[in-house]
Amino acid sequence: MRLRHAMPMLLAALLLGACHGKDEAAQAGGSTPQAALQASLDLFRAGDFDRLWKQALPDCTLQIVAGGGHFLDLEAPERLAELATGAATAAAGRE
Repeated sequence: MRLRHAMPMLLAALLLGACHGKDEAAQAGGSTPQAALQASLDLFRAGDFDRLWKQALPDCTLQIVAGGGHFLDLEAPERLAELATGAATAAAGRE
């Protein structure tokens, strides 16, 4: 199966998993899985990937690393270590 055929199915599975087990008021993208999928497709078509990921992973934080590219562990290892340590500390504090 080609990636372009698998991508919509993977996106749908991700969104349905993100909706599962949440109350309606807290659901990102809508109160039903269909509404969440439609909202995600609208964001995807508009090229608004920051909001798409925020909807799919609402408890996450987006960090932009200046000068970073595809190989962040090679291009900015110190900054990546700071971000990972900060995220792990914050997650441990929530438990």
